[in-house]
Amino acid sequence: MPSSGRENLGWKIGNKDIGASFTKHRERTDVVPDIAGRPRVYLDIAIDAMPVGRIVCELFNDVVPKTAENFRLLCTGARGVGKRGKPLHYKGVKFHRIVPNFVIQAGDFTHGDGTGGESVYGPTFPDENLNLKHTAPGLLSMANSGKDTNSSQFFVCMKACPHLDGKHCVFGRVIDGMDVARRVESCGGSEPGGTAMIDDCGEIKGSGAAAISEDLAGPGLGDRPAKRRKAEVAEVQLLQIIKKHSGSKDPRDATGKEVKASKGRAKLALANIRKKLVMNPDLPSQQRSFAAFARETSDDPCAGTTAGDLGKVALGALEAQLEEVGFSLAVGEISEPFETPEGFHLLLRVS
Repeated sequence: MPSSGRENLGWKIGNKDIGASFTKHRERTDVVPDIAGRPRVYLDIAIDAMPVGRIVCELFNDVVPKTAENFRLLCTGARGVGKRGKPLHYKGVKFHRIVPNFVIQAGDFTHGDGTGGESVYGPTFPDENLNLKHTAPGLLSMANSGKDTNSSQFFVCMKACPHLDGKHCVFGRVIDGMDVARRVESCGGSEPGGTAMIDDCGEIKGSGAAAISEDLAGPGLGDRPAKRRKAEVAEVQLLQIIKKHSGSKDPRDATGKEVKASKGRAKLALANIRKKLVMNPDLPSQQRSFAAFARETSDDPCAGTTAGDLGKVALGALEAQLEEVGFSLAVGEISEPFETPEGFHLLLRVS
């Protein structure tokens, strides 16, 4: 059963309600505006020692500078060995606590089981600012064992978690690779799907989208901008699901019936399918699920027999936008829904 989320996000201590009433302010202090120049770090993720992709995070150093700097330095490993004799570095650290539809938690590089950790300032450091709220999936927040006990353990929200407000310090957000975080999430639950760990990590130099797409763009980025570097390969094998809408070219479904759905409905249908697909723990199961959805839901008249398999396609064989997205995907990566004159598309690269 998915967790209700009403449990402590810290070390091994008794479960209790960690909700808190929030102080009201005249001005909004619980929402972080977009500000250029914030540090960006990456976490390369592996499941059962197999790389699955990269999570890129933006750190709110303008709101919580000490907490953000702690996380940045633990990503780079620049502070060397800590007082407990372990490297102050997230590299090689596993996600020791995964609660589907709630959080994925890591950062215990001293014990690896949620009972340890150490900050770059010493064993622990005080809460810096508890105003920011846990309003959406992808927010990064500090795990703790009570007031003023921040160390190295952190979690990524898999949904809005308002009951954590006022108890845990939000210090950043995932800006790229949320689909990779979902792969980690799929390792939790009653039937764990593997051991997820931070295979490598560091800081991305530069600013803006260029820093992601040009500097350290790793495999498996699921939420990157549509225009990205093409993979340096001559051909790829792709699966496709297409959803047409009333304004698309030849708006007919796989049976030849006229499609009257709006653009928004077509895009939402693919977004919902994608959410289900990224929960598959490995590429074979993901490919089987994608093929099943293609047969059942794609508006491509051939999908019933091809299961959406476009086969191996060479550079220049696809329409420009399909090629741009398809050749930018890592093996096992699912695109975001994107639009062409034919309708909205979802692609999976399988080789």
